[in-house]
Amino acid sequence: MLSHAIGDICLVGPKGCGKSLIIDQFASLLNYPIEYFVLYKDLSARELLQQRITNENGDTLWQNTPLVQAAIHGRLLVLDGIHRLNNDTLVSLQRLIQDRELFLPDGTRLLR
Repeated sequence: MLSHAIGDICLVGPKGCGKSLIIDQFASLLNYPIEYFVLYKDLSARELLQQRITNENGDTLWQNTPLVQAAIHGRLLVLDGIHRLNNDTLVSLQRLIQDRELFLPDGTRLLR
C-alpha cells in the first residue's frame, strides 16, 4: 500500500509464486477494476497502444488496447508477460509512466 501511495508498482516474480493472488487482493481492498493485457514477443509499440480493425463497411478504425482502456478509465493494469517484449516496444511506455501523457497512433493524445 505504501508503494502504491508513492506511485506505480511493478510486481515481479517467478511463475506460480502468487502474483495474481496479490494483485486480486490489492484490487479488491482498494475497489479497483482490473484490466488484463497478455503480451507476446512480436507485439509492436503501436499494437501495445491501439490495433487497426475494420468495420462491416470495410472502414479502418482504431481500437484501444487494454493498456489505453486502463489509462482512460483509471483501472489497474496487469501487463502479463512484459518480459517478452523487446526494448523498443517497452520504450513506448516511458512517456505514459513518467509524464502521464501518451500519443496514440490514431492521433489522439492522452493527458494527465
